[in-house]
Formats: sequence, structure tokens, C-alpha cells
Amino acid sequence: MESKPILEVTLLSIYSEKERNACVGSCKQARKVLREKPQVTMEDLSERSGFGSVNSMKRSIHASTGLSLQDFKKQ
Repeated sequence: MESKPILEVTLLSIYSEKERNACVGSCKQARKVLREKPQVTMEDLSERSGFGSVNSMKRSIHASTGLSLQDFKKQ
């Protein structure tokens, strides 16, 4: 049986394709920022990644990856 990437499995189906794509793009940007500046504040990370707030970033990262923000930062 072919397994789906974790992102496809965990994104909530209530999001439109446009919202899912925006979330994926912002999560990728967050990973990039974390690699470049590991000690970035959560407020700065959410702003640099295109999220409206830290809470929005936490929800989006969890919805798209299944990870808490802390676990996401560790990767």
C-alpha cells in the first residue's frame, strides 16, 4: 500500500486547496528561518513566515505536520 506524505494525511480537510498551499508555504518558510536563525523569537518567526500571529502559526504547523511547535523547532 502506498503511503501518503505526512502533510497530506494530517491537513484538515476543511481547508481549501488555497489555504493548504498557503499553510505549506508558510511552514516551509518557518523551517528555513529556523535553520538560518535557530534562536529566533516565536513572534519574529511567525512574522517572517507569513503567519498572522504565533497562535495561527502553532495551529497551522500542527495541522500540516502533526507536530507541536516545540517538536517542529527541533527538526
